[in-house]
Amino acid sequence: MRIGVPQERLAQETRAAATPKTVEQLLKLGFSVAVESGAGKLASFDDEAFAEAGAEIVTGDEVWQSDVILKVNAPNDDEIALLNPGTTLISFIWPAQNPQLMEKLAARNINVMAMDSVAAYFPRPVAGCAQLNGQHRRVPRYR
Repeated sequence: MRIGVPQERLAQETRAAATPKTVEQLLKLGFSVAVESGAGKLASFDDEAFAEAGAEIVTGDEVWQSDVILKVNAPNDDEIALLNPGTTLISFIWPAQNPQLMEKLAARNINVMAMDSVAAYFPRPVAGCAQLNGQHRRVPRYR
């Protein structure tokens, strides 16, 4: 199964949905990882760091062909159009506040894991969004 990490398109977004360390962990779990060229630049991770960690550096069009897409921000309409039916999207989505976005994703048969709705630690209730926002890159550590 291939996990894709596209470049964030939201203005002034400096985070990346994965780091080279995350790539290493995903590879150990048996996934392959494709990172869009430049996806980590504003987060201070160059393509070479991702490649050294084992990721395949790909174009923007190629990354969206992955089975799973990791994003920080919800996809815009152009990005939704690039998702293949059956793709799993893991991102901050805010489903209750974005019913139209959820309808668009459902219409394309996209599986969604809204990170803003996932508990960071299982014994506690859903974590605050600020906490999740700071820990979103650590998700692959939880099994």
